[in-house]
Amino acid sequence: MRRSVLAKLGIAGGVAAAAAALSLSGATAASADVSRLYPTFASYTECVYTGNTWAQMGLLYGYSCIPASWDNSKYELHSW
Repeated sequence: MRRSVLAKLGIAGGVAAAAAALSLSGATAASADVSRLYPTFASYTECVYTGNTWAQMGLLYGYSCIPASWDNSKYELHSW
């Protein structure tokens, strides 16, 4: 009886470790494409309006709208 409980705990620990390793590998792959990390807008006014709306809703604390590094005609909403 005691041996089967220890075996189940070992399997559960192995599954948890594998899940953690997979989530870390997925996070590094997703961070390679920066253009998908921030919402992008066609105009500065649209970016500021959206930032104000989200801040009033409590979805973000602060934000800034900066020109996108990959396309200067678009603006990215960086929030914190």
